[in-house]
Amino acid sequence: MSLSALTDWIWSSALPTWLRNGRNSGTALFYEKLRLDASPDDQSLLRTRTQFRQLYVWSHASLLHRDKADRLLTEACKSAQALRQALWARDGRPGWARSMTQAGDVVDPTLDLYDHACVLLGLCWLAKASGDGLYLTWIDETLAVFDTQLAASGGGFSEDDKGTLPRRQNPHMHLFESFLALAETTGEQRFLDRADELFSLFTRHFHDPATGSLREYFGPEWEATAEWQSDQRLEPGHHCEWVWLLRRYARLRPEVNVDVPCAALLKRALSIGQIASHGLLALEVDDQGHPRQQIQRLWAQAEYLKALIVQGDRSGATDLAAVIKAVHLDPAPLGTWIDCFTLSGAPAANDIPASSLYHLFTSVPEILRLERDQPVSVR
Repeated sequence: MSLSALTDWIWSSALPTWLRNGRNSGTALFYEKLRLDASPDDQSLLRTRTQFRQLYVWSHASLLHRDKADRLLTEACKSAQALRQALWARDGRPGWARSMTQAGDVVDPTLDLYDHACVLLGLCWLAKASGDGLYLTWIDETLAVFDTQLAASGGGFSEDDKGTLPRRQNPHMHLFESFLALAETTGEQRFLDRADELFSLFTRHFHDPATGSLREYFGPEWEATAEWQSDQRLEPGHHCEWVWLLRRYARLRPEVNVDVPCAALLKRALSIGQIASHGLLALEVDDQGHPRQQIQRLWAQAEYLKALIVQGDRSGATDLAAVIKAVHLDPAPLGTWIDCFTLSGAPAANDIPASSLYHLFTSVPEILRLERDQPVSVR
């Protein structure tokens, strides 16, 4: 499977399927997941992070896919209005609630850092695609939530408005992603300044240059200790995701050399996480590479793919895309995936999570960048 064939699968199979089955046309809300036969799961709770990741996909895709651009953008705008009505300041406080029912009734009003990072990403690309300044206003309102209700000591932000522990790198990584996207799409220095602060967190706390590891969990002042299992719970997919983001950061900050951490992160991800039988990545391991969970998930392979692309390993990325297609995509209903397998290769998925579309789709701009001299054919 060539890299351009993967983008073609996204355009011709994945997007049509999720346009048809992945969104409730009556409520304009996105389904959290599909059943294994690709029919909508109309019973599960809807998470804010998934809603805005789908909004991101529709919005960014509308800028890249000429044939479906109008429909994608129209539906994205309808969904944004529905999400605003359902989730914003429902208990009187500015901020986006964590989850809701299929009818749009808030279930968990918690203001969650991870969710708000995903809100910024979705609104960023909707503002870019639509040209509507309303979404920039929503972005500024969301930024105020970070600086007030999610403010924390030691740099970065609280996990939520309750101060839940441990603190995690993962939501900060996605906030870094969102600030990079905002800097890329708006050209505003203030967003790059915020990305600088998160890059500093990465260098000071998240990345251990001695081992190459990306630490996940920390104490209230970013303590990396045994109490928080900072060096014992490692996710190879996140190592790869940071490689992708660091390369994007360096495009905006060319004076910053990220070659050493990128090489170290990718090397560490493969040394502790690669499954010998097929080369895909385990979900979570300890510092010796022993699995902490006996599964592999699609999102980690998608992040591995992006890391190979931005590191310039076209051959490795092409080979990996073929494995992803054979293992995760081909056996599933058209335009969907088998999300989860045991480490021995047995299917272990109970549903088709919508969130995986975001992970797959974010490879498209990197593939297009890689092949910009040979444009990908969009059907």
